[in-house]
Amino acid sequence: MNRHKVKDFIFKHKDTKFYQPVVFVPKILEIRGKWHESTKDLAELIFNDIQRKSVLDLGCNSGFFLHEAKRKGATKVLGIDHDPIAIKLAIEINSLFGDGSVICQDNVNNYNINAKYDVVLLLNILYIIPDPLYTVNKYLPWTLEKMIIEHDSEINFEKIPHKVNTINSSRSAGHRFLSIITINP
Repeated sequence: MNRHKVKDFIFKHKDTKFYQPVVFVPKILEIRGKWHESTKDLAELIFNDIQRKSVLDLGCNSGFFLHEAKRKGATKVLGIDHDPIAIKLAIEINSLFGDGSVICQDNVNNYNINAKYDVVLLLNILYIIPDPLYTVNKYLPWTLEKMIIEHDSEINFEKIPHKVNTINSSRSAGHRFLSIITINP
């Protein structure tokens, strides 16, 4: 990573309001996001065993979770988002990291996936999707180990036709739900 280019990027975007943090070098070269610490804490929680695994981030925004997964040892990461502004920023950030993360602009319900991923993330995206269970059901067959879903309201996961091992849902201090669906091997 070229530190001069990173510093230029940080200066160029000094007035940009980032939704997610951008962490080039932890605690040294960072751009604060809207929920900086809680987002970093969530990454610590969900990537505690990510080495040699693949990650699909649906609604990746600027790519924070992609780069954190790579930093923690993930081998393959793909991020998809429909927002052209977020994608433009994600691609610019991605070029600075140079870690092999792949970013695609598309609607998550239109994207034609062609590979399975160990971990699939649906973080704070279901509230903008008309039929959240459709999206969950579309990507569960492409999930090898677990799907992690952050959502605003309760979801009736009993309507999931796929065979899953467990569904653990909890409510955070910020009144959001975090559900982890583990897949039967």
